[in-house]
Amino acid sequence: MEILSLLDTHLGSHQTQPRGEILYTCPFCHHHKKKLAINITNGKWHCWVCSAAGRSLFSLFKKMQAPKSALKELSRLLNTRMPVVTAEKEPILDLVLPPDFQPLWVSQRDLEYRHALAYVKRRGTTMADIMKYQLGFCMRGEYAGRIIIPSYDADGKLNFFVGRSYDLESTFPYKNPPVSKNIVGFESLVSWEFPIVICEGPMDAMAIRRNAIPLFGSTLQSTLRDKIISAKLSEVILALDADALQQTYKIAYDLIKQGLNVYIIEMHDKDPSELGFDFMATEIRNQRDRVSFNDVIKRRIALA
Repeated sequence: MEILSLLDTHLGSHQTQPRGEILYTCPFCHHHKKKLAINITNGKWHCWVCSAAGRSLFSLFKKMQAPKSALKELSRLLNTRMPVVTAEKEPILDLVLPPDFQPLWVSQRDLEYRHALAYVKRRGTTMADIMKYQLGFCMRGEYAGRIIIPSYDADGKLNFFVGRSYDLESTFPYKNPPVSKNIVGFESLVSWEFPIVICEGPMDAMAIRRNAIPLFGSTLQSTLRDKIISAKLSEVILALDADALQQTYKIAYDLIKQGLNVYIIEMHDKDPSELGFDFMATEIRNQRDRVSFNDVIKRRIALA
C-alpha cells in the first residue's frame, strides 16, 4: 500500500495491529515503544502516551511539520485536494461515567460481578480501597467486561477514567475515554502539603495509596507539572515502571531545574501494582534515592 510506504518514510517502521490500526514511534513524545496508533481506513490517529491526536493524516503530517512534498504526495494518494489544516482544538467534554457503570462496593450475586471483584482482589485491592477510589465495573455496553477506575479533580468533578479488562486473555486490556490526559490524576485525594509519589497507572497509585498521582502513561503533562511547581513541594518521588526509566530521568531533570527535591525508586521486574502496598511503603520509606542534577545528566547519557 502506497500510503503505508509514505508513512514509513516519515515515521519509520511500523507494527500492524488488529482492526486496521498501525503503530509507529510517536514523533511528538518519542516514547521508546510504538505508541502512535493510526487507522489507515479513516485517517484518525492518536498517541497512547502523550495524547496527541487528530482526525486525518493531513493533520498528522502538518503537526509533525512534514515537508510540503509529503503533503502533496499524500493528497495524490488520497485522490483529494490538499486542505488548509489548522490546529485542532482539544474538545471540551463534560465527562461522565459509562451509562452501564455499576459500583463494585455494592454486593451482587451475578457471575460478572464476582469476576470483576476477584480481579481487583488479586491485585491486592481491599474493599476499603474500592470505596475510597469509587471503583465500578460494566457488564454490558462499550466498556463491558471492564473495571472502571475514575479520577476526580479538586472540586470532585470527574476528569478521567480508565476501563481495565478483567479478562486476563484480552488483547485490549485498556480502554479510555476520548479526552485529554492533561489533568491531575486522583486530585481529589491529594494533600499538597505532603510529598507526592508519581507513577504510571491508576492501579499503581492504588497500590501506593498515600498521595500517589497516576500519569495515565509516562509523560508529565503541563497541568500536573504546573501544580507541582506552584505547590512548592518538599519532595517529589518518582516510581514509574522499569521500561520508562528514560522518561523517569527526563521528568527528574525538569523538576530539579525548578528547584525541587526529587527522589527516584527504580522499579525492576515488576510495577507498583504487582509489588503491593507493604513493599512500596518500605521502598518509599527506606530505599528511595535523592538525585542531583549531575546524577540525572549522567544517567540520561547512559540510557540514551
